[in-house]
Amino acid sequence: MDADFAGDPDKRKSLTGFAFTLGENLISWKSNLQSVVALSTTEAEFIVVSEVVKEAMWLRGIVSKLGYKQEAVELMCDNQSAIHLTKNKHYHDRTKHIDVKLHFVQDIIEK
Repeated sequence: MDADFAGDPDKRKSLTGFAFTLGENLISWKSNLQSVVALSTTEAEFIVVSEVVKEAMWLRGIVSKLGYKQEAVELMCDNQSAIHLTKNKHYHDRTKHIDVKLHFVQDIIEK
């Protein structure tokens, strides 16, 4: 997963991209502009994290119905601030604007 912060020169929206594999096979991918303007690189990356978590949940359901053994999904993110946000339970005024997505991801991680 990755985000190109404010990469769109006209609207300053960030470009989002991710890919999922099962074994060595690519089974899902997406690349598009984010629907909102992110105010920081951390927010742009965290928007991707929340989208990836939703896609992972959906894919786990499909894979389960196909009879595959369920294992933890490994997510790789290159933004240390976004990674820290997923693990940190403390509220900060600096991250209030991404609060709902943050709580969604933290809730899924706890399960």
